[in-house]
Amino acid sequence: MKEKMICRGDLFYYDFGDNSGSVQSGERPVLVVQADDYNQNAPTIIVAAVTSVIKKRYLPSHIILGEEFGLKKPSMVLLEQIRTVNREDLREYIGTVDDDKLFRQINATLKKTFGLWVYKPEGKENIRCLCPKCLNDYIHNPDYIVRRLDPFAKRKDRCDKCDGDGWDYVVTDRYSSKKRGVRMSNSSVKKQSYNVPLWHKPNLSIEEASIYSNIGTGKLYEMTEKQDCPFVLWIGSRRMIKRKIFEEYIANQYSI
Repeated sequence: MKEKMICRGDLFYYDFGDNSGSVQSGERPVLVVQADDYNQNAPTIIVAAVTSVIKKRYLPSHIILGEEFGLKKPSMVLLEQIRTVNREDLREYIGTVDDDKLFRQINATLKKTFGLWVYKPEGKENIRCLCPKCLNDYIHNPDYIVRRLDPFAKRKDRCDKCDGDGWDYVVTDRYSSKKRGVRMSNSSVKKQSYNVPLWHKPNLSIEEASIYSNIGTGKLYEMTEKQDCPFVLWIGSRRMIKRKIFEEYIANQYSI
């Protein structure tokens, strides 16, 4: 049988062996991140560990792959856990990450992980210290995009809205498109997003799934936080609902 040519974006099984601390151990999927000209000629391959234990999604080096590309469980790639391995030590081929948008995110994250990314200073008007309770008010509001200012911060500050302890977050208006030089109203964006009937969409946002199922957004966020949730699809840090699987799941439930 002809040996498969190893390409960037391929997923294989690899045995990390026994390691202590936070370093990945045992046999698990890995993502090939090395350039293809090296893959074709070098005896070694650079890979990143993949795990099905999805946590610390606020870290920029954790990229959600989902249950796609041949992976058997919802998974994420750990771009801070990079290893050079011998070509012959790669085991069974799993699949290939062929999503261009996802790989652009992986490329940007690799630059950040290795200190090659030039950060623009964040506007002070967008930085807010929020405790978990006040943070939820923004996260569950579709008008805002929220991300941690410094995922590695170790000391909390006083919440801007109450007396609780919280972290610094960058909060931006989802519908302001300053980078493109275009300003769109909320109503025009929402009108465009509902051109396709919900029952024809393969994937729904949390807000669309709430309208579609008459289940509150808060409950949907709670359901999709579970690691074994069968109908959630993570696109970066954004969660979507797989409509058909969601329908089957709801039909088989006695209560929610």
